[in-house]
Amino acid sequence: MGISILLDTSAAIEYFENSNEKVASAIKSEDFFEVLICGMTKFGLSVGLDDEEDIKRLDNIPCLGMDCSYFSKAAEVYKKLESVGKKPSFQDCVIAMAAVMNDSLLLTFDKDFRQFEEFGLKMKLLS
Repeated sequence: MGISILLDTSAAIEYFENSNEKVASAIKSEDFFEVLICGMTKFGLSVGLDDEEDIKRLDNIPCLGMDCSYFSKAAEVYKKLESVGKKPSFQDCVIAMAAVMNDSLLLTFDKDFRQFEEFGLKMKLLS
């Protein structure tokens, strides 16, 4: 059995809209057992959806359950990065630590996630 794949918001939008073959190809190339989004990504997508069918499709993508420990870890990493002059977005920090703590591969189009690799993030950067 493979790992889970966590889609960040940029990859989830492309996956959700089926408009980018790179996401589908990346998913097919991995030995995985599930494709997930986290609550932060679901929130970001949900606020932009009005169509009932789109909302139903989004609800069919499994959402990674996250307790307070995920947010505590994200805050810890945020503070470490901030102490060296970096200022990641809160959302990216939460998504990255969700991937780390769930031992998932993060699929993303956002190169800013590279700053989280030193904290154990496994990612596939799509272009």
